[in-house]
Amino acid sequence: MNKLTKIKITRREAMATAGVSIVAAAVAAVPVEEAKAAQAPKRDTTRWAMVIDLRRCIGCRACTIACKTENGVPIGNWQTVVQENMHGTFPNTKKTFLPILCNHCEGNEKDKVPPCVKICPEWPADRKVFVTPEGKKIRYRDGATYKRPDGMILIDNTKCIGCGKCIKECPYGVRSFNPLLAAGKKPEELGITKCTMCVHRVD
Repeated sequence: MNKLTKIKITRREAMATAGVSIVAAAVAAVPVEEAKAAQAPKRDTTRWAMVIDLRRCIGCRACTIACKTENGVPIGNWQTVVQENMHGTFPNTKKTFLPILCNHCEGNEKDKVPPCVKICPEWPADRKVFVTPEGKKIRYRDGATYKRPDGMILIDNTKCIGCGKCIKECPYGVRSFNPLLAAGKKPEELGITKCTMCVHRVD
């Protein structure tokens, strides 16, 4: 008689196995041509994105307060704003909420440079090396406003001249002057603030 061996499996491993099974079943159900068309373009590294489920947003603005607290955003400035919109006519009206923050634009198809980066007079600046989680090294240029290889659009206020061109060029209107921060290259001007996608946490 064979001796039964108990297999120890953690909850995380069980969920991962279930997830892989579901994905495998879904892929098997999709025709090969459709699956090929749906494949994302190959990238040198992970490109971060933030997903907000608008069906669940109730306009509580907890995200705006959490953002201010996490990033030390000064009074009068916001890196995340929740916009209210009314639809319909009385009495059949509906209110929807739209959180607005930096979308860390990919840029146009020609050069992949976002408008806020392209307009910055202090870009491109120093050569930098970005190291992926897998250890791959990717060279890029920073500046007062720059795009990292993982897609994050960041600001280096030490290189900023406080011209405000990036504020005007932002298609979402989510950049502003920071009244508590001086521009590094022109201390008489204010520095710039915007959503950083909490890069310190991602890193």
